[in-house]
Amino acid sequence: MAGLHMIRSYLSESEDSDTQDESKINRDEVPSSGKNLLQRFSVPESILSFKGTKHDEDVHDDPSQHDGRTRTFKHERGNWATLVYINYAGSNPIHSWLRKLPQQIAIKEDLKFYTEFHLSLTRCLVLKFHWIKSFVESLQKLCQSTGEIVVEFRDLKVYCNEERTRTFLGIRCEGRNKLLEQFVVNIDKILAEYQLPSFYEEASFHISILWCLGDVTEKLNAWLPTLNESLNSIYAEHFLHSFEVSKINCKIGNKMYTFPLKQRYT
Repeated sequence: MAGLHMIRSYLSESEDSDTQDESKINRDEVPSSGKNLLQRFSVPESILSFKGTKHDEDVHDDPSQHDGRTRTFKHERGNWATLVYINYAGSNPIHSWLRKLPQQIAIKEDLKFYTEFHLSLTRCLVLKFHWIKSFVESLQKLCQSTGEIVVEFRDLKVYCNEERTRTFLGIRCEGRNKLLEQFVVNIDKILAEYQLPSFYEEASFHISILWCLGDVTEKLNAWLPTLNESLNSIYAEHFLHSFEVSKINCKIGNKMYTFPLKQRYT
């Protein structure tokens, strides 16, 4: 099986460098020994279809099916979109406050409100198929050696993606005693082994609560004083200043991994 993975990895990396589809390879140009090797070590369908999309199917981006959102990078076979993050379930007071937000923001853009919340610990990454196992093992090992993290809420902040195609409103967060920040530094060390980009140099941890298409940073910034005042009153009234993190989530393609942090002993 190790030889099979090496052959598949070699072919996958060749695709990336040449942007050439395997189906278009001119078999007449392959030496006879190479033809025999390809035939002898044909990759099982179970592996080729592992990522949940047929291996010979082109994936087309259709923004109309995703509220106008577009991919930030091209989909390619063997590449797996990856994100490491913390789930935030929210609380009744926060959910109640969110339901009233549409009446508090008077802009013409169509605002989309999240129903599930998370705090990103990496950028959206691209993992090669043959990196997944070792990456998951490294992340799991890091979590096993990291104690529970306490995330503290701060004010609201407006964010815009690098392509300026979407704007977000998020609750800014910080780790108590800088444990969250140190954890991300350790994740970055893992990413460096795969020459993947680290988290943002001036990281602003946040939980996005709404978004809209385009760059409307200036418009949303105008509403921040009012929104922060109402959110701060929720914090004070219900003592909602932080939440504890006991596990880390990692989504790789259509696969979800959950890693518990080291338990705190009393």
